Amino acid sequence: MRPILKKVLFYTAEFYLPIHCFTCFLLCFMRKSSLLLNFSEKFFQKDQMINPTLKLLLNRRSAVAANMSEPGPTSEELQLILKAGIRVPDHGKLAPWRIKVLHKSGQQKLGKLFVEIHQKNNPDTNPTELEKEQIRPQRAPVLLVVASFLQTECKIPLSEQRLSGGAVCQNILTAAHSLGYVGQWLTEWPAYDPDVKQALGFGDQEEIIGFLYLGTAKEPPKPRKRANLEDVMELWE
Repeated sequence: MRPILKKVLFYTAEFYLPIHCFTCFLLCFMRKSSLLLNFSEKFFQKDQMINPTLKLLLNRRSAVAANMSEPGPTSEELQLILKAGIRVPDHGKLAPWRIKVLHKSGQQKLGKLFVEIHQKNNPDTNPTELEKEQIRPQRAPVLLVVASFLQTECKIPLSEQRLSGGAVCQNILTAAHSLGYVGQWLTEWPAYDPDVKQALGFGDQEEIIGFLYLGTAKEPPKPRKRANLEDVMELWE
C-alpha cells in the first residue's frame, strides 16, 4: 500500500502544484492590475478635471460690447456667475467690492444720465455723440458695475483691496465664458466721473473699477496677439 500511496501523492502534487502556483500568480496579477486600474482611473479623472479648466483659461477671449446681443445670462446663471466672481483672494476677509446689476430698465436710465453729464461737460457736443452716450450702457443684455469698497480703518493696504476687486472682475468674465457667454471689462470716462458714481449709489469709500458687459457674441471674437511668456517671466536664483 505504501508504494501505491507514494505514487498517488507524487502524481497529485505533480498535477495540482502547478495549478496552485498558477492560481496564486493569477490572483496576484489581478490584484496588481486592479490597483493599477484604480490608479489609472484616478489619474485620468484628475486629468479630465484639470484640462477643461486650463482650456477655458487659455482660450477665454473678451468680446466687444457693441458686438453682443441676446440672450444674456438668466437670473439663475447670473447668480452662479456672481458667486464665482466673489470667490477671490481677500486679505482680511473685508469683501472690499460692491456690484450693481443693471438690466434694460436700469441701462436706459443710466444712458439718460450719461447724456446729461456729457452735455453738461461738453456744451458743444453734437446729436451723434449724445446718441452714442445714450446707448453706451445698453450695448449688452446685462451690465455689471463693479466698485472697490476701500476700507481705510484697517491695516490691509488699499492696493491689495483694489487688486481683490480686479480679481472679482476677472472671475466674472471667466465664469460667464464657462457658461457660453462673452464679456468685456471697460472703464471709459463714466468710471471716473463723480456724478456717475453718486447716481449709482456709490459712496466716498468706493471707486468704480469696471463696467462689465455680458451677453452672447454676434460673431466669434477674433484672435488677438498675446504676450510671450518668455518676455514676462524669468527664473530668479
